[in-house]
Amino acid sequence: MRTLALALLLATPLSAETLSEEIARTGSLTLRVADPALFRQIRGGGFTYEWLLEEAERRLERIEALFTVSALPLEPCWQEIDAAVVAIRRAFWKEVAQAR
Repeated sequence: MRTLALALLLATPLSAETLSEEIARTGSLTLRVADPALFRQIRGGGFTYEWLLEEAERRLERIEALFTVSALPLEPCWQEIDAAVVAIRRAFWKEVAQAR
């Protein structure tokens, strides 16, 4: 199970737009593998567990380095998120009411 989780970490790209659309459309999430050959190699035991851990650590270090220079805030602004969610829900229910 750990090997599968590491394989997903190493081989899965995430796109907010496609993830959101899929969740809204299907109610579930299917993770797509960016490099199917690498994924198959990992699942087939083509790498040692130690290599997988080291590679995962290298990738996490790169991600952390990217976030140190990212323009994203350290924490989300919950007030803005709450306001956006309320506005979206109000607009949705307004459309539902108009469609009736």
